[in-house]
Amino acid sequence: MFKQYNKIRDEREAATGMRQSRGAMIAKICAGILFIATGLCFIPDEDLSIVLFSCVIGLGFFAWGFVPYLIAADKKKNGGRVNTVFAVIESMQQSFGGMVAKITVGLLFIVTMLDDIKTETDTFIFTSVIGLGFIAWGLFPFISAWKNKKKQGIEELLSMPLNKYGEDEAEKLAEKYDIK
Repeated sequence: MFKQYNKIRDEREAATGMRQSRGAMIAKICAGILFIATGLCFIPDEDLSIVLFSCVIGLGFFAWGFVPYLIAADKKKNGGRVNTVFAVIESMQQSFGGMVAKITVGLLFIVTMLDDIKTETDTFIFTSVIGLGFIAWGLFPFISAWKNKKKQGIEELLSMPLNKYGEDEAEKLAEKYDIK
């Protein structure tokens, strides 16, 4: 069953540039908007942790649905090539959804204790450390892939022949008309 599902996802990626279906993308974006709107309804109650909690989850869903679309659109616009940030996202050891989930959970650990920061400082510090750990766990593969991409770009640049950069059109034209 999983082979068939992966085959469908591969075919969808070849056609649209995304592994997720358009319906899944729209559902994730709508869920994100719903969470954000729900969180904003709690602003009059001045319950900061609920507002931030809902907004963090909403932004996580929104990113999970929208960033793959941005990557696919960038690929289509640039003829199959993606810009550096999107190339890094595609080359990570973890999926983009996994990264978003880890960062979202980390932020949730931090924002849930914001209301109690004055009364329960030790608990806030403990949950913040756990939250920062989740955020680091989500960002580490991205940072690692970024460094690898940068290193690969430098190696690619150094391996190019110098004559590509040494000659320009004016020098070529001058050589053509040079009297010898």
